Amino acid sequence: MVPFQRIVALLMAGALVFVFLVPLAMQRHAYPIVFLVVGLFVVYLAVNAWIWLRMRS
Repeated sequence: MVPFQRIVALLMAGALVFVFLVPLAMQRHAYPIVFLVVGLFVVYLAVNAWIWLRMRS
């Protein structure tokens, strides 16, 4: 059940970032915010992968 919950959380975070935040920031030509939000999302994915690998072993 935990992997399913983790996948759903990642999908919700991805939807929040790439459906709402990034298009809104690009519409306002706030490109530093776009890079910051996408960078934080990549870090979020990396930390989740690292935690998942640690929990498996």
